[in-house]
Amino acid sequence: MCYSKCYSKKINFYINTAKIIKNEKFWWQKRRLLLSKVPDVIHSREYGVKFAFSRKDFFHAFELVYKRYLSYQLIRPNEKKLFYTPYQALPNSRVCIAYNKMMNEKIASTATVVIDSELGLPGDSTYKAELDKLRAKGRKLAEITCLAAERDLCYRNGILFVFRLLYRYARL
Repeated sequence: MCYSKCYSKKINFYINTAKIIKNEKFWWQKRRLLLSKVPDVIHSREYGVKFAFSRKDFFHAFELVYKRYLSYQLIRPNEKKLFYTPYQALPNSRVCIAYNKMMNEKIASTATVVIDSELGLPGDSTYKAELDKLRAKGRKLAEITCLAAERDLCYRNGILFVFRLLYRYARL
């Protein structure tokens, strides 16, 4: 009974939202933004973001990347059920996680920023010539890699906080 009431309230909310903003210019973009709950996430305090420091944080971040990459068949299964790269072990690389404060700090999203070093960047295997041109101009390069988020739309919005923190770190 409660499920059907909650469901009908959600449906009514979506219908009313669509009616209100349909009369405005770019209504489909506004409706999509409202349905994504991005404005709610930006102003809410239920998400936290931090760099992974503890062994537990790294483990959960690598586990999330493994789970998401495996679901899209980007990697093969392994017995450790973790996915990580050598670039994540570099001193200037940082693994960032967004977590839900309301759900026992469950990790919602993760990404890693790799600052250019002697080993180069993960993208060197594909774009070496282009990246070398930028290096020759004296540009400071960084690459965001190992990006993953939980399937739930609300959890995926946590990636906004991850990108904000990684961007600030890469600019230093």
